[in-house]
Amino acid sequence: MADTLVDRIAQAIGDPSSIVRRRFDADGDPIETVTRWGARAVLAVLAEDLRLPTAPAELEALTGPWQAVLSEHYGYVYGSYERALQRDGADSSEEYAVTVARRSALPVPVVAAEDDALRMPGSYRVGDVAHEQDDLYLVDTDDPTTAVAARLVQARAMAAGLNIAAAIAASEKD
Repeated sequence: MADTLVDRIAQAIGDPSSIVRRRFDADGDPIETVTRWGARAVLAVLAEDLRLPTAPAELEALTGPWQAVLSEHYGYVYGSYERALQRDGADSSEEYAVTVARRSALPVPVVAAEDDALRMPGSYRVGDVAHEQDDLYLVDTDDPTTAVAARLVQARAMAAGLNIAAAIAASEKD
Protein backbone atom coordinates (compact mmCIF):
# COMPACT_ATOMS: atom_id res chain seq x y z
CA MET A 1 0.00 0.00 0.00
CA ALA A 2 1.28 3.45 -0.93
CA ASP A 3 2.05 5.69 2.03
CA THR A 4 2.59 9.18 0.67
CA LEU A 5 0.59 11.26 -1.75
CA VAL A 6 3.40 10.97 -4.28
CA ASP A 7 3.39 7.15 -3.91
CA ARG A 8 -0.39 6.99 -4.41
CA ILE A 9 -0.22 9.23 -7.49
CA ALA A 10 2.62 7.14 -8.94
CA GLN A 11 0.59 3.99 -8.34
CA ALA A 12 -2.49 5.50 -10.00
CA ILE A 13 -0.52 6.57 -13.05
CA GLY A 14 1.53 3.37 -13.23
CA ASP A 15 -1.49 1.06 -13.14
CA PRO A 16 -4.19 2.15 -15.61
CA SER A 17 -6.84 0.06 -13.89
CA SER A 18 -5.99 0.98 -10.29
CA ILE A 19 -8.21 4.06 -9.95
CA VAL A 20 -9.22 5.59 -13.24
CA ARG A 21 -9.72 3.70 -16.45
CA ARG A 22 -8.66 5.30 -19.70
CA ARG A 23 -11.60 6.13 -21.96
CA PHE A 24 -12.03 4.27 -25.26
CA ASP A 25 -14.67 4.42 -27.98
CA ALA A 26 -16.77 1.44 -29.14
CA ASP A 27 -13.99 0.30 -31.51
CA GLY A 28 -11.41 0.24 -28.73
CA ASP A 29 -9.60 3.38 -29.86
CA PRO A 30 -8.57 5.79 -27.10
CA ILE A 31 -10.76 8.88 -26.87
CA GLU A 32 -8.44 10.67 -24.47
CA THR A 33 -4.69 11.14 -24.47
CA VAL A 34 -2.46 9.43 -21.96
CA THR A 35 -1.68 12.87 -20.54
CA ARG A 36 -5.36 13.62 -19.91
CA TRP A 37 -5.90 10.18 -18.42
CA GLY A 38 -2.87 10.73 -16.14
CA ALA A 39 -4.26 14.08 -15.04
CA ARG A 40 -7.60 12.43 -14.21
CA ALA A 41 -5.73 9.78 -12.20
CA VAL A 42 -3.95 12.49 -10.18
CA LEU A 43 -7.26 14.26 -9.54
CA ALA A 44 -8.87 10.97 -8.46
CA VAL A 45 -6.14 10.40 -5.86
CA LEU A 46 -6.52 13.94 -4.58
CA ALA A 47 -10.31 13.59 -4.51
CA GLU A 48 -9.94 10.58 -2.20
CA ASP A 49 -7.94 12.72 0.22
CA LEU A 50 -10.15 15.78 0.03
CA ARG A 51 -13.55 14.10 0.32
CA LEU A 52 -15.10 16.89 -1.72
CA PRO A 53 -18.77 17.79 -1.48
CA THR A 54 -21.15 16.67 -4.18
CA ALA A 55 -24.19 18.92 -3.63
CA PRO A 56 -24.42 21.70 -6.27
CA ALA A 57 -24.45 24.50 -3.67
CA GLU A 58 -21.35 23.08 -2.00
CA LEU A 59 -19.58 22.69 -5.35
CA GLU A 60 -20.45 26.30 -6.19
CA ALA A 61 -18.57 27.36 -3.07
CA LEU A 62 -15.35 26.01 -4.64
CA THR A 63 -15.74 27.52 -8.10
CA GLY A 64 -13.12 30.15 -8.84
CA PRO A 65 -10.67 31.08 -9.99
CA TRP A 66 -9.48 32.19 -6.57
CA GLN A 67 -6.64 34.70 -6.20
CA ALA A 68 -4.50 35.96 -3.35
CA VAL A 69 -4.56 39.77 -3.25
CA LEU A 70 -2.35 42.19 -1.32
CA SER A 71 -3.80 45.63 -0.71
CA GLU A 72 -3.15 48.62 1.53
CA HIS A 73 -5.77 49.94 3.95
CA TYR A 74 -7.45 52.16 1.31
CA GLY A 75 -7.89 49.09 -0.90
CA TYR A 76 -5.23 49.86 -3.52
CA VAL A 77 -3.70 46.62 -4.76
CA TYR A 78 -0.03 45.70 -5.04
CA GLY A 79 1.04 43.13 -7.62
CA SER A 80 3.61 41.71 -5.22
CA TYR A 81 5.13 42.00 -1.78
CA GLU A 82 8.28 43.36 -3.40
CA ARG A 83 6.29 46.17 -5.06
CA ALA A 84 4.76 47.17 -1.72
CA LEU A 85 8.19 47.08 -0.08
CA GLN A 86 9.68 49.18 -2.88
CA ARG A 87 6.89 51.76 -2.68
CA ASP A 88 6.40 52.03 1.08
CA GLY A 89 9.70 50.79 2.56
CA ALA A 90 10.37 48.29 5.31
CA ASP A 91 9.81 50.89 8.03
CA SER A 92 6.33 51.74 6.80
CA SER A 93 3.58 52.05 9.39
CA GLU A 94 1.05 51.43 6.62
CA GLU A 95 -1.40 48.62 7.31
CA TYR A 96 -2.10 45.99 4.66
CA ALA A 97 -4.64 43.27 4.00
CA VAL A 98 -4.21 39.87 2.38
CA THR A 99 -7.36 38.43 0.84
CA VAL A 100 -8.28 35.20 -0.95
CA ALA A 101 -10.99 36.30 -3.35
CA ARG A 102 -12.94 35.46 -6.50
CA ARG A 103 -15.52 37.04 -8.80
CA SER A 104 -17.16 40.12 -7.27
CA ALA A 105 -14.43 40.46 -4.61
CA LEU A 106 -11.54 40.69 -7.11
CA PRO A 107 -9.78 44.03 -7.61
CA VAL A 108 -11.28 46.44 -10.11
CA PRO A 109 -9.56 49.13 -12.21
CA VAL A 110 -9.44 52.59 -10.72
CA VAL A 111 -11.46 54.73 -13.13
CA ALA A 112 -9.47 57.97 -13.10
CA ALA A 113 -6.02 56.38 -12.72
CA GLU A 114 -3.32 57.10 -15.27
CA ASP A 115 -1.62 53.77 -14.69
CA ASP A 116 -3.02 50.25 -14.31
CA ALA A 117 -4.07 50.84 -10.71
CA LEU A 118 -6.42 48.33 -9.14
CA ARG A 119 -8.49 48.66 -6.01
CA MET A 120 -10.50 46.22 -3.94
CA PRO A 121 -14.22 46.60 -4.62
CA GLY A 122 -16.35 48.61 -2.21
CA SER A 123 -18.95 45.86 -2.09
CA TYR A 124 -18.99 42.20 -3.04
CA ARG A 125 -20.79 38.96 -2.33
CA VAL A 126 -19.62 37.61 1.02
CA GLY A 127 -19.11 34.14 -0.46
CA ASP A 128 -16.53 35.56 -2.85
CA VAL A 129 -14.01 36.05 -0.02
CA ALA A 130 -12.61 32.82 1.41
CA HIS A 131 -10.12 34.49 3.75
CA GLU A 132 -9.14 38.01 4.70
CA GLN A 133 -6.59 39.22 7.16
CA ASP A 134 -6.01 42.88 7.75
CA ASP A 135 -3.93 45.03 10.10
CA LEU A 136 -0.74 43.46 8.74
CA TYR A 137 2.63 45.19 8.38
CA LEU A 138 5.26 44.69 5.69
CA VAL A 139 7.85 43.74 8.29
CA ASP A 140 6.91 42.46 11.73
CA THR A 141 10.03 42.31 13.88
CA ASP A 142 8.16 40.68 16.78
CA ASP A 143 6.87 37.75 14.74
CA PRO A 144 7.92 37.36 11.08
CA THR A 145 5.20 34.74 10.55
CA THR A 146 2.56 37.48 10.85
CA ALA A 147 4.16 39.86 8.36
CA VAL A 148 2.71 40.46 4.90
CA ALA A 149 5.23 38.21 3.10
CA ALA A 150 4.32 35.15 5.19
CA ARG A 151 0.57 35.81 5.04
CA LEU A 152 0.71 36.34 1.28
CA VAL A 153 2.47 32.98 0.80
CA GLN A 154 -0.26 31.34 2.91
CA ALA A 155 -3.01 33.10 0.94
CA ARG A 156 -1.50 31.97 -2.37
CA ALA A 157 -1.46 28.39 -1.09
CA MET A 158 -5.11 28.72 0.00
CA ALA A 159 -6.11 30.08 -3.41
CA ALA A 160 -4.20 27.29 -5.17
CA GLY A 161 -5.86 24.69 -2.94
CA LEU A 162 -9.33 26.08 -3.67
CA ASN A 163 -8.60 26.11 -7.41
CA ILE A 164 -7.34 22.52 -7.26
CA ALA A 165 -10.39 21.42 -5.26
CA ALA A 166 -12.65 23.11 -7.83
CA ALA A 167 -10.83 21.33 -10.67
CA ILE A 168 -11.20 17.99 -8.90
CA ALA A 169 -14.88 18.57 -8.20
CA ALA A 170 -15.43 19.52 -11.85
CA SER A 171 -13.59 16.42 -13.03
CA GLU A 172 -15.81 14.24 -10.84
CA LYS A 173 -18.79 15.37 -12.92
CA ASP A 174 -17.10 14.16 -16.17
